[in-house]
Amino acid sequence: MEKEISKRSSIQFVQPHDVWCAKGVRYCVTFNEFRQPLKKGGHILVSFIGDMARKERFCPIRETNWHHVPEKFKVDIVKCIREHFVLPDGDGYNAGILKRVGNSVRQYRHHLKKTFFKPTTKNREEIYQTRPSEVPLDSWIHLVNYWYSEKGKEEKNRREPTELEVFKETHKRKHESYVKDTITEEFVLDADSYIGSELAINPTKPKVQIQNEAFSKLMYGEDIPKRPLGYGFGVKGSDVFGVHSILRKEAFKSGDSSSLALQNMEKMQNMEKTVVSLNKDNKELQNKLNKTNFILSKILEGMSSGIPLPELAHLAKSNLNSQISDSTKAFGSASS
Repeated sequence: MEKEISKRSSIQFVQPHDVWCAKGVRYCVTFNEFRQPLKKGGHILVSFIGDMARKERFCPIRETNWHHVPEKFKVDIVKCIREHFVLPDGDGYNAGILKRVGNSVRQYRHHLKKTFFKPTTKNREEIYQTRPSEVPLDSWIHLVNYWYSEKGKEEKNRREPTELEVFKETHKRKHESYVKDTITEEFVLDADSYIGSELAINPTKPKVQIQNEAFSKLMYGEDIPKRPLGYGFGVKGSDVFGVHSILRKEAFKSGDSSSLALQNMEKMQNMEKTVVSLNKDNKELQNKLNKTNFILSKILEGMSSGIPLPELAHLAKSNLNSQISDSTKAFGSASS
């Protein structure tokens, strides 16, 4: 059963847990031209992906590089999401799903490091003991050891800023404050209030995920616009400006022009084959018609010459399945 999210329903009542438990129900998701999920269905999908990123059976946390995660896990992720959501077909949408999952995994790993990895106050063994319950012990030890490594230390503060963080930084005045009694100040205060309330209810929930939810709800309200502010996750500059944008506006999809040309070529070839076949059938029908007309003319000629009707009928029947030249000879001999 495919479920269209009603505008009257509230997003807060559809949590990832509800999606996991809704057997046989698929939530419909609409997308914009950049393959970004929109509206309530899109919000539910993004929240579900954030929850999936925390499940070891889909996203093994010990893999510190998303590109190194085995293909089996990625295939299972796409299958699972399509089992719970109605999404357009196509490799582009599958790639977009995996990109979002990979981003959520990085955010979750950042949350774990910021929350539990305290090398200045705890030694390695003590950090081992602070393992979150949802993370297997061997994966946690592997992750902690990675954070202690030189490569792990280089990843510090490499997380991309959220849309809310970008909004705050770009709307601040010189003195790190916002203009009083403005929509901007009200928006920031409401966002901070929302984040505080969510952290109080679920303190283990990644703050980055909460920031994303706060920004989507407060900025876009009930209906996220077709082109979100700042374009959001997954959109590059080349998608908005330049050649790809022009092609898209002319009804060509990015990367699909060669495929479209190939499809047109195949259609032309099929049409040519159809024309050849029709010409062949037409020629055969014309031959049959000529043969029938010839036989009828000979019957009329035989009747005028006094040949008995039974003999004419026999000759006509025998000549229906022969060549026209053979019919000419047969009728010629009968008339003589």
